[in-house]
Parts: sequence; C-alpha cells; structure tokens
Amino acid sequence: RRADMALNVAKTKQLPVLRFNHAMEATTHTHFALLSDLKLAVTQHQLALYYQPKLSMHGDAVGLEALLRWNHPLLGLIMPDAFIGIAEQTGAVREVTRYVVAEAVQQLRRWSDDGLKQPVAVNISARDLQDDSFPRFVAEKLTASGVHASLLRFEITERALLDNLDAAAQTLRALQQIGIRVSLD
Repeated sequence: RRADMALNVAKTKQLPVLRFNHAMEATTHTHFALLSDLKLAVTQHQLALYYQPKLSMHGDAVGLEALLRWNHPLLGLIMPDAFIGIAEQTGAVREVTRYVVAEAVQQLRRWSDDGLKQPVAVNISARDLQDDSFPRFVAEKLTASGVHASLLRFEITERALLDNLDAAAQTLRALQQIGIRVSLD
C-alpha cells in the first residue's frame, strides 16, 4: 500500500524515484476525501464561477474569464489549485469541465438577454482535449441555450497540447468548426 502511495506521488510529480514517507499517508487520505467530495460538489452545485474582466493593453474590456471556486460545505471556499490536479489525475475533470461549460453558457444566455455580449473564457484541461465527445457536448449546450459560439472561448496550457498532439488537434479542429476560439493560457 505504501509503495503504491509513493508510486502515485512520484507519477504526479514526474519523479523517477521517490521514497515513501508518512506525510504521504495524510496527503493521500486528504486526496481521496477531496475526490469523493468533488464528485458530490458537481451534482450538488457547490462549484461556482466568478467572472474576472479581461482588459486590452489600453484598458478596454474585451471579455471575461470564468474562475472556478468550490464552496465546500465544511471547508469553505476552495481554490482550484487544491482540487483541479486531483480531478485531472482521476478523470473527474471531465465532469468538472462540463459543469463549468454548462454554467458559463447559461450565464452568457442571461447576460445576452440583458444586452451584454462579452465573450467568456473557460479553462479546459488536457483530458478535455482527449475527449472526442467534448466538442459535441459544447455544441449541444450552445444550441440549447441559443448562445452564439463566438461568445465562448477556451483557454488551454501548452502542456495540454503536448499530452497527445493528434487527439488534441482533432478536438481543437472540431471546436473551431463550431466557432469556438481557443487560446494558450
């Protein structure tokens, strides 16, 4: 069990060798508790989006960025750096991203109804780029809400492109075909 813990930590930190220490047990326990809670957070709408303005070099508003926060019932507000890594390692990031996209699209619909048409950028992960059903999901959400694809943007990291370049390129082409702009974060 301890060897497995050390192996998982080594893989996460991309280390060739790692010696087990007792702090790993506490970290692993916290890791699994957060993962279990995160699955509930998606279904119980504990995740929230906060919108930060994006400004041009001249100070003009050019859009918004959706920032994810987790309103944990016991731990309070949790920043994404405490749970997104866990979600990516376990595959739970797919549900988190889909939740975020759905919420952002609904917010775009409400703002459009009020006359505000600013694009919103959402961060997506490497796993999202490996998911060939992701572009279809996005298209369905946009169509159902009546939000124009030009109002939704995705931001990715360079690392996300390198994980599986062929699959990422295919997903990016499919997103581009429905009118989604993607930028490097």
